[in-house]
Amino acid sequence: MNGEVLQAPTEAGAGLVLGEDGHRYALPLAEMRGIQPAAAGARVDFVPNAGTATDVYVRVGAGASAALPAAAGGSAGAPATTSTPGLSFGVASVVLATFALIMPGVGLFMTLIGLPLGVMGASQARQAGADDALLWSRVGWISNAVLMVVQALVLLVVLAFGMAFLWPFIAAIGLDDLARYSNAITR
Repeated sequence: MNGEVLQAPTEAGAGLVLGEDGHRYALPLAEMRGIQPAAAGARVDFVPNAGTATDVYVRVGAGASAALPAAAGGSAGAPATTSTPGLSFGVASVVLATFALIMPGVGLFMTLIGLPLGVMGASQARQAGADDALLWSRVGWISNAVLMVVQALVLLVVLAFGMAFLWPFIAAIGLDDLARYSNAITR
């Protein structure tokens, strides 16, 4: 069952979870699973058993604090070693969009990679309820999509002006002469 932590459990006593069914359940510290602690406001998954929440897991990216409690085997100030689903894809997408701006020659190819990364990250973040990762992913895929369109238009303009510039020379040489010249080079 899904629920929200109303009061975090401590070594001194059990916490409290509000289940999606509207009932309140005791939350003993011993029933916490995983490495993320349950902070007030965190969304959790648990198994209700006679008024007690058992097998409690904090949902990733759901408002948990970043420190492991001493009872969970860590020190009170140690950072958690969890990752938010979609965050890596979102950040990678934003980084590729930034490089696409800096290196316009290969930028179109970078946006072709960054766009799907951002979309995948947004999908994972939405499923996990991770708002920070969802923001990064959306910024990444939207910026990559905009840059892709801009760079494709710039490429078309460069090609159009390039052909307009080169066409008089090609016409002056003549297509027959051009074919003979290219055949002479390849022999």
